Amino acid sequence: MKTSFPLFQQQPVQLSLFFLVLFVCFRFTPVAAQSVVSVGPRLGLNLATFAGKNADNASIKPGINGGIFVNTRVSEDLGFLLELNYAQRGARNRINQQRTYRDKLNYVELPVLGKYYFGSGTRTSPFLQTGPNFAWLLNASSVETTEATVTKQYKRFDFGWTAGAGIEMRLENIRWTIDARFTPGLLKIPNSTNPLAIRNSVFTIGTAVGFVMPRSR
Repeated sequence: MKTSFPLFQQQPVQLSLFFLVLFVCFRFTPVAAQSVVSVGPRLGLNLATFAGKNADNASIKPGINGGIFVNTRVSEDLGFLLELNYAQRGARNRINQQRTYRDKLNYVELPVLGKYYFGSGTRTSPFLQTGPNFAWLLNASSVETTEATVTKQYKRFDFGWTAGAGIEMRLENIRWTIDARFTPGLLKIPNSTNPLAIRNSVFTIGTAVGFVMPRSR
């Protein structure tokens, strides 16, 4: 019987790497005895479009970005963040003044971000964050008057680099975070059958609620 999830039918090497990175990050998250580890849900808004020499007619398409995260603050100044998200990317494309269509690309993404905090010892800490963003395509479609599946026109794997800033608020055993980040894709996303030179480009605004894990003795 065939599975209905094409992600698990192709790219076994990249999928194995995905689970390996996920295992290593979760296994070694508490890297120091004084680390503060928080785990919880995240929800955000993607403002996605395409970039590249064939993306002149592309404009912003909004979408959802949400999932779970593990944040480890190893000191007052430093931390790192691992997320596993469902991310709606793509773009709105103009054919002419009267006609537009939407490319809808849905991914599972794994951002791995380093964080630098300001305001040590306070309940409110602004921070900067940056790091790689790994993404695996679930499905893709193109919509004008009707919706057509175009998953085979795109590569299954995408890689980008995320940079952003935010603020973390400490509320007893809860860490509430609001952030904004930009993730330009570094790879062309069409496969060899699609000659367009385009990349993903995503601006994300999000919020997350983390629950502090008990420290091991």
